[in-house]
Parts: sequence; structure tokens; C-alpha cells
Amino acid sequence: MAFLELKDFVPGGVHSFERAWGFELLPPTFVSGYGAKLIDPEGNEYIDLIMGWGSNLLGHTPERIIQLLKEGLEKGFNLGFPTLEELELFNTLVEALQDVFPEKPSFKLVSSRSEAVGLAIRVARSYTNRNRVLAFEGAFHGGATSLMAKTTSLEPLLSVSLDSGVHRRLVKDTIVLPFNHPDAFEEAMDKEGENIAAVIVDPLLTDSGIIPLSSEMVEKLNSYKEHYRYLIIADEYLTAFRKNWGTASSEVGLKPDLVILGTTLSSGIPFSLIAGRREVMEQFAPVGRVYHSEPSLG
Repeated sequence: MAFLELKDFVPGGVHSFERAWGFELLPPTFVSGYGAKLIDPEGNEYIDLIMGWGSNLLGHTPERIIQLLKEGLEKGFNLGFPTLEELELFNTLVEALQDVFPEKPSFKLVSSRSEAVGLAIRVARSYTNRNRVLAFEGAFHGGATSLMAKTTSLEPLLSVSLDSGVHRRLVKDTIVLPFNHPDAFEEAMDKEGENIAAVIVDPLLTDSGIIPLSSEMVEKLNSYKEHYRYLIIADEYLTAFRKNWGTASSEVGLKPDLVILGTTLSSGIPFSLIAGRREVMEQFAPVGRVYHSEPSLG
């Protein structure tokens, strides 16, 4: 199996610890995939129930996606300047996100969920001039350093804490509460509401089962935002466009200021972006003071 040989090159043999299967079973090796099937080196076919860990909404190697990728690569893959394809993407997203952003939102392209979440937090802090961020147990928001603060659903699979190597100063302003626990949220707001820059939340929790935000929790998040003026960051990296042509936030009635989109939009190809209210997104340079540059994304 490739896994055993990879251990000579990669710590633990994997680049993402989910693939280690808790180190109890050897991860299988596959050479290709199509539709709902994976194929191993001997040509055996398997039904794939994992689908890129939730990202491959259209299955493996969908014909239309392959065609679009080929067309794009033939045009060039790092032009370094604005492109017509960006306009096409953003016009499509404006329509898809109307339920959460009735007024035209702004966008920021990035390469990963970790980058998107980290930038969204920076923007929230700049916009509100506050430091504290509130998150919820059972969620995973990529490798955004300041959120690697307390136990998540993934930690029981490991022999180490997820915040190993993270400096205490980087997480001191992160508050972690139980998911779908309105009383705990209300108590935290009464104590720290004036200091909260952002609440980051999964409208549909996917790392601890499939658990939607309760109606009571949604009401608390929306109403307390009006009073304390924090921003809501909806992490929709794996939930947008899954049930409808839109977001899980619109399904549960959440009113986010920033939305993290990702691989459900790109059919599993590494990718992420931030969509948000224009006045908030204008914190980004060159309009605002939050610096971020990624030349390969224009």
C-alpha cells in the first residue's frame, strides 16, 4: 500500500490526519475515480461514500468540470491581472447569495479555508475595533491559528491537542462555547458582548454529525448582533450549494456579515473565498487597512 511507503517521506504517511483512519486500519490506495466510484491499482471498483471528505458534490471527474478546467488551462493559469472569468464567477455568486446578501456583496479570492477564516477574523477586528472572537465546540475552521483553542470533534482521534504549538497569546481572545446552547451564549454575551469582534459559526455543523443551528440559537445570534454590533462569520466551506443553490445560512435564517465558501463551489478543487457586506469587505487594502496579497489570484 502507498500509505506504508509514504511514511518514509511524510510524517505519519498522510498530509491530512483524517486519511490516517485513526492509525488502526491501513488507508487504501486508489489510482482514479469517476462518478461515485474509486478504482484501486488492481482495477477493483469501490462505491465512495466519503467524496473528498464532503467536497465532491458532483462526484469524481465530472465531464463538465474537466472540460472547463482544460479550457481554462489552455488560456493560461496565472495571468497576474483581472480576468473576465472573475466577473462571471462573481455575477453568478451575487445571484446565488441574494438570500443572505440582499445588496450586492464583495468578494475576496484565496487558496484555502484556513486563509479565508484567518482573513475574515482580521477584517472583523479591523471593522469593529475589537479583539475577541467567539466560536463553538465541535466545529473545525481549518488551521486558523487563533481558533485552535479548545477541544473540537477531531481531537479525540489524535493523541495530541489541536492547539499544540500555538502560542497562548494567539488564543487568549478566543471564547469557545457549546454548540446550540443559547443560555451559554447569552451568558457570554452579557459578560463579553462589548468586546466581541465576531462570532464564527457553522449554520450546519458537519464535524460532529450533521447538526443544524437551532431556531432559538439563530434568533439569539441575530438579535444580539443588533445590540452588540459584532459580525457573524458563517463558515459554509462544506455546506453552501449542498441542499440548494445558496447557503445553509439562508435555510436556518442566519444573517451573516461574512460567508466562507470553498470546495463545494469548486467541486473538490482546493479553493476558498470570502463573501461579505461591502462596507465590511472594504476593510481590505487597497480600499481599507487590512493588507492581504496573493498575486496568483489577481
